[in-house]
Amino acid sequence: MKNLIYLHGFASNDKAYKAGYLKSKFANYDDVIFHTPNFNKSSQDFKYKTISGMIGRLRQYILIKELDNPYLIASSLSGVVALNYFHRFANLEGLLLLAPMTRFLRLFSEAEEKLWQDDGKIEIETAFAKDAELNYQFVEDGLKYVDRVAPPTNTMIIHGINDEVVSIAESRSYAKEYAVDLLELNSNHSLADDNSLEVIWQQSKLLLALS
Repeated sequence: MKNLIYLHGFASNDKAYKAGYLKSKFANYDDVIFHTPNFNKSSQDFKYKTISGMIGRLRQYILIKELDNPYLIASSLSGVVALNYFHRFANLEGLLLLAPMTRFLRLFSEAEEKLWQDDGKIEIETAFAKDAELNYQFVEDGLKYVDRVAPPTNTMIIHGINDEVVSIAESRSYAKEYAVDLLELNSNHSLADDNSLEVIWQQSKLLLALS
């Protein structure tokens, strides 16, 4: 039996569109269990989100479910989580990164971040709430993850050339540094168009060595 964990992105949750798409696809495979842990169960969970906390939750999930060497698919911010989880615990069979942050990136302007720091929190529109707040602790913790770490041997990256959130240059640099295969698609950060979804599905099967 193969266990596959899908890690949703920064402002999404376990109901992410790509997660639902893949879950329906893998429903036809009796030898694959598809897991979708939720880092954003509520606005309170989101408010106190940190990368360290997400790594801890992933570790807890794997231990509670007694998953031996699972596969991971990680979207956006969860790329940092997945890579640093592997760096710390090593027990991953393979990893597929979707439009990933491979290291912590400061995506806000200096002025925006200064206001965020002064106020201690910032409002962010998410998939589950329009008035969610995020504490500045997210940035303070994120600074622990500005350096890249090596991936599992079985790793693939899929990234859109029109990504408006995480520049494809990040994945190109990471892929070159660690000799990781990178598929560049004519898509944006969401990778939710039909062609991108089909590529993600085919690479997911390749990750798990399924026919």
